[in-house]
Amino acid sequence: MQEDNQFSAFKKEVLPDQIVSNILEMIKEGKLVSGQKLPPERELAVQMNVGRPTVRSALRALASMNVIEIRPGSGTFISSLSTGSLIEHLEFVYFLEPNSITQLYEARKSLELSTVALAAERITDDELQELEKSVIRMKLADSEHRIDEAYELDRTFHKLIATATRNPLLAQFVEVVGELVGIDYRREIIQMRGTATTSGEDHERILAALKQRDPDAARSAMLIHLTHSEEGHRKLAELKNTDSL
Repeated sequence: MQEDNQFSAFKKEVLPDQIVSNILEMIKEGKLVSGQKLPPERELAVQMNVGRPTVRSALRALASMNVIEIRPGSGTFISSLSTGSLIEHLEFVYFLEPNSITQLYEARKSLELSTVALAAERITDDELQELEKSVIRMKLADSEHRIDEAYELDRTFHKLIATATRNPLLAQFVEVVGELVGIDYRREIIQMRGTATTSGEDHERILAALKQRDPDAARSAMLIHLTHSEEGHRKLAELKNTDSL
């Protein structure tokens, strides 16, 4: 950890978002690291040459982004900076707005169609067995109306495929984009349908293509699955928007 992590001084008319940008830049440069405690609000205001309300607004913004954790009685700390926590607040952005849903699924299709095609060329027999187990368990969980377990197995299925590409960056990207549809919302989609059968059948189709080591068939099967997912997403968003009127 670097010791010379003095915060920049600003002009008095600085906006809170400038402070946010400065702290994010310090994190990127390694001047602030996960778990590190920030100076007290008063000290930050002095270092930055701004008022405490400005600092307070910036810290609240960073907290809403899960970049920092404000612990009453203990102080303010840089968060774990995990992918899951950093994108958590974006779930709402990518759930209700039609344009955002379109953008999300454009990204998912672009990414996961390429991923599954690559996985078809590189997947091992052991990984195919793991995928098959997840499909069987998902069908069982669905038949017994264990929605949470069915959801977790859906996530596992996609992660296993991404891992099979042997490209850790692709695997990370798939996880990030997939998590933009929040846990609660995915559960609600299954609850709305009353079953996870659609996803289970889609997974069986994808698995069959992967077993054949057929990239084109795998890509087609994944497209069908993501189209079904998008349809469920839009329908649930419509229901929520109608309920809010």
